[in-house]
Amino acid sequence: MKETSGPAVKSDVRATRNKAASIEQILDTAEELFSCHSYDEVSTRMISSRAGFSLGLLTYYFATKDILLDAVLARRATMLDEARRASFARLPASPSLEQVFDAFARPVLDLMTNGDAGWRAYGRLLARMHQDPRWAALLLKHFGAVGRVAIERIMAAEPSLSLETAQRGFTYALSVMMGTFEIDGLLDLVSEGRMSGEDISAAYPSLLSYIVGGFQALAGYRLVRPQPLSSAKG
Repeated sequence: MKETSGPAVKSDVRATRNKAASIEQILDTAEELFSCHSYDEVSTRMISSRAGFSLGLLTYYFATKDILLDAVLARRATMLDEARRASFARLPASPSLEQVFDAFARPVLDLMTNGDAGWRAYGRLLARMHQDPRWAALLLKHFGAVGRVAIERIMAAEPSLSLETAQRGFTYALSVMMGTFEIDGLLDLVSEGRMSGEDISAAYPSLLSYIVGGFQALAGYRLVRPQPLSSAKG
């Protein structure tokens, strides 16, 4: 019978553990840097230096910066996807529009407020990527499936929505949601310090009401046609 334990096997186990720990350290560092700076400002050399590894080791695990960004996104996307699907599964038989969008949005809030510290960085990263057309296909790759489920649920809860208006409203809702989770300091400035964008739990009820109201307005489709500025009075 072949020997299944001993120095060689233990060495392999240690090597596997060290590799996993190194990859996690690289992903943690890249996640934080990508969330604080633009993709173009962050170099692989900056990431490797901050993580405490050689550039050669980083590129051994992640050949390009694009591959590294994809890995950063993928690492938490699965957990978020599972949390959203579980949230949808807990909905009542005929949920309201508010309940449906809450099932989609609240898992992000819960993970950013109760998960490990990296979730805050991940939320900011998603918000940054959402603003850059370069990453639309990558975001769709990781979040498109659950997004389609959300749109189907929204249409079931508000039958007056057409597919077109539901999809349009969903993209608007994502922009508002991501803007809240980016924590860019704008609310602090607008409120002259009376409110803090860091407190996303306090912002969430208003965020949810705003988004649900938008969908309800689209369901009625009372199209607003602004007058040209030249004809405005005053």
